[in-house]
Amino acid sequence: MIRMGAVIVVAGLVTMLSAVPASADTIGSAGIGDPYYPLDGNGGYDVGHYDIRLSYQPGADELWGTTTVIATATQNLTQFDFDFLLRPTEVRVDNAPASFESRADGELVVRPAHMVRAGTRDR
Repeated sequence: MIRMGAVIVVAGLVTMLSAVPASADTIGSAGIGDPYYPLDGNGGYDVGHYDIRLSYQPGADELWGTTTVIATATQNLTQFDFDFLLRPTEVRVDNAPASFESRADGELVVRPAHMVRAGTRDR
């Protein structure tokens, strides 16, 4: 069995301090609405670039790596999802630790430390 140690870095969603509480309009959708694959794709941001760097140690059967996502928020976000089947050990948004949950359905739910404002981009 492959053991995975991964770090997800969301570099382009620049966080801004905000007192706005989480609400339905600050949570990106878990899917794009396809009736056959309802959880494929995600809403609330547009990805401009992915950078995936992996290492594998065959003797120990260990895989680890870093995925960097550069994206632009299309709405204010206090939570957003990724389709990510692996279980990360750390998630960062604009280099700040974010809370996250890896769900059995393959969704990675990310809650940045501060709301991400719509239109913020990679610095």
